[in-house]
Amino acid sequence: MLMERIMTDEEAIKARIKELEAENEKLREEGHLTEAEIIEILDGNAAFLDKRHAEIDAIEQRADRLAVVADALASECEELKTRAERAEARLRDLAEAAIHKDKIEDDCNETVVKWMSGEASEEQANAAHDAYNEAYDAYQDALKVVELFEQLMEEKYLALKDSSYQAALKAALEED
Repeated sequence: MLMERIMTDEEAIKARIKELEAENEKLREEGHLTEAEIIEILDGNAAFLDKRHAEIDAIEQRADRLAVVADALASECEELKTRAERAEARLRDLAEAAIHKDKIEDDCNETVVKWMSGEASEEQANAAHDAYNEAYDAYQDALKVVELFEQLMEEKYLALKDSSYQAALKAALEED
């Protein structure tokens, strides 16, 4: 879109030059202008063109700065996407650990009830309790990982929100 605007501006400038040259030639042929007046008009045209080229250069510089910021933001977004995918996997791990913990807890409770009624040995009850402790520890570890990912994602989001990217974007958008 920016390049289209630049090309359109350049085409407009070229068209304006041709119009002015044709107008100058017509006036010269009719004898309405002196050579000094024609030179003055041409100098005015040159100043107009210089101003338009300076504006186009400024637009191109802004576009370059925006492209740098856009590339950096795209890279950050890709990194955030990767982190989000990892966090999602950790959440699935946590859900599976919670389900496993609950199943082992049910098995442990059932074994303890059987032990209390004499249907299971003390070793079986202790083994069920140990299995529950292991499942609970795995669940807690998965929970800590998820909490750590949440914290890292929040920190990354806040850093991006308050980062130099905003300053760079603001600078890129400011008028020169």
